[in-house]
Amino acid sequence: MNLGSKIESILFVVGRGVSVQEIMKVLDVEESEVIIVLEDLNSRYKDDGSGLHLITDGFLYKMSSKPENLDAIEKFISIDLSSELTKPQLETLTIIGYLGPITKSELEELRGVSCGIILKNLMMRGLVSEKEEEGGLFSLYVLSTEALGYLGISSVEELPDYTNLREHDNIKNTLNNLKLL
Repeated sequence: MNLGSKIESILFVVGRGVSVQEIMKVLDVEESEVIIVLEDLNSRYKDDGSGLHLITDGFLYKMSSKPENLDAIEKFISIDLSSELTKPQLETLTIIGYLGPITKSELEELRGVSCGIILKNLMMRGLVSEKEEEGGLFSLYVLSTEALGYLGISSVEELPDYTNLREHDNIKNTLNNLKLL
């Protein structure tokens, strides 16, 4: 896989602004190589046929949909968000509730599948909040205050059997193996 493909994938999956230095570190490449790829991506996305564009403040780069597609996106999201939660969304929400704060990679390790789209959907629905981990390297996911309100509780500790489930030996062993605790 070429460098451009890797950088494009990172920007697509991460969903937040990414610095050239972060890309350099992860992919072990030179700054000039990253900048050339970002400039190429920016040129390709400016093509009228693409629904994406690259946003930058000169320090961070983020992939985004083109503003002219906002109406279609809002219509789709309003239909999608009004539907019931899927089984994978409910599983993800349950794990976040009982084991959060949790990183995306920890969540994916527990579920055994990619959770990026599910997390974005749950955040758009207002059920999950994203918080930056100390040091800013990772995002942590927790139930939002809106989700707690829907459940009629004021904190995750009020979830049914919260302490018993969180402290269960099998769960603790799994978490310890994942280095979650």
